Amino acid sequence: MEKLPPLVPLSQRESDDLLSKNVNGLAASKEESKFLLPNNKAFLPPKKKASKKKEAPPTDSIEGSKTAQMMFKTSIRNHLDLSSLADNKANTMLSINTLIITVAMPLMFTHAADNKLLIVPMILLSITSLASMYFATIATRPIKVKGITTMDALEEGKADLFFFGNFCNMDFEDYTNGMEVVLRRKDILQNSIFNDLYWSGKALGDKFEQLRKAYTIFISGMFISIIFFVLSLLLNWMLSSPVETVTSLI
Repeated sequence: MEKLPPLVPLSQRESDDLLSKNVNGLAASKEESKFLLPNNKAFLPPKKKASKKKEAPPTDSIEGSKTAQMMFKTSIRNHLDLSSLADNKANTMLSINTLIITVAMPLMFTHAADNKLLIVPMILLSITSLASMYFATIATRPIKVKGITTMDALEEGKADLFFFGNFCNMDFEDYTNGMEVVLRRKDILQNSIFNDLYWSGKALGDKFEQLRKAYTIFISGMFISIIFFVLSLLLNWMLSSPVETVTSLI
């Protein structure tokens, strides 16, 4: 009978390594058993599909720049706020001049019988009020629109179907076909945004220009009318009592 070799005691480190190898081997066998068919034929585990990376939109377009999108939204919102502000200013100018014509002018006419010199400041004040009302009304006047947009103008980027003035007289079918073209082509959609921002700013600039004329005429006309009104009162006082005026001056 052969003698077995003497047992050599293992160190703590060697025993830990041996134990970890046995545990790893057991875990690997369990994992491999998951991929065995009933007839003990192994098959490969299913491969994970590689996720397709979405192509980033070009940075030179609105779609690829969040800063550009934010700026366009802010600009359009500012245009709407400024348009509302311009309408309020025009309404204020119309209200003031309406009060002048309906209240102040009749009172001045009652005193014009005693002082003929008041006719000049009255005429100046009337012209001032009417002129400023005219430009304030022009500022709030709606713009003229055609209401029809052709497909050629849309494809060339010269039209915008997001503004009511470009489609209010179109048939629903034509409008739907045009919107499908706009949404299908990103370049036309981008041009529509450009057109919307540009023409709203253009209309806003014309509105403020008319308002500036109205306020300039009102301020200048009121100043000149007040000067002539004071002069007419002084001349009337001097002509009504010339003897007393001369003696007081002496």
